[in-house]
Amino acid sequence: MNLRMADFLGKKKTVTAAFFFILIILGAFFWSLRQQKTSQTLEHLSDQLSLALDNQLDKERETALRFALILGKNAALGAALENDDEDLGFKILSEVMGSIKIHTNVLIRSQVITSDYIIFTRSWDRSYAGMPLEYFRPDLLYFQNHRKPRSEIEVGRKLGVKATVPIYNKGNMLGFVEVLSFFEPTQEYFDRLGIDLYILMEKRFYNTAVFMQENPTIGNKYILANSKYTQNDIKILNGID
Repeated sequence: MNLRMADFLGKKKTVTAAFFFILIILGAFFWSLRQQKTSQTLEHLSDQLSLALDNQLDKERETALRFALILGKNAALGAALENDDEDLGFKILSEVMGSIKIHTNVLIRSQVITSDYIIFTRSWDRSYAGMPLEYFRPDLLYFQNHRKPRSEIEVGRKLGVKATVPIYNKGNMLGFVEVLSFFEPTQEYFDRLGIDLYILMEKRFYNTAVFMQENPTIGNKYILANSKYTQNDIKILNGID
């Protein structure tokens, strides 16, 4: 019989934000613990997993911020934003992201937002250019009083890591460049360890996270944020109090 431990990282401990919970299911990878599954062993294992998770999320935030800072210094991209040239902005952004994908095999999603919170362009999709984001992105109000870039786990139209860097020209804010990540690197890390990582968002964010409204609900409180899941995953999650 395989050992399976479900742990909200210390009795439903939140990770970096009140709306964000992590659920870790340990399967066959830890079968050897079956003979020594004392509470002390499980507590130590939980602490190690919590530390590993925090480290991975920090790396994900740092990587997103690093790319966003580089894009924020792209003079051609800033000029395209200032001149409201969406076609040129898309060309620059998609070419930079394509080059990163070719040379590093890392898929980076990035977007540029105007100072009045309208999508200027995205590296992966042109269809949303011109869409207002003010309702979905109250976090951008932070930059009304701050110039410092930030990289946080945020609920927008989807739960994920957003690294946001304001773009200025001669002291005037033109808008923002963002790099988005949806926990893929963190999930891949735990996949390599044989660990299933589930990301749950509180249902009170349902109206904001419009791209997650078709995702499965878990109990009465949560929405599953994972992009890939099976019916067995849903069954496991709904079986945990």
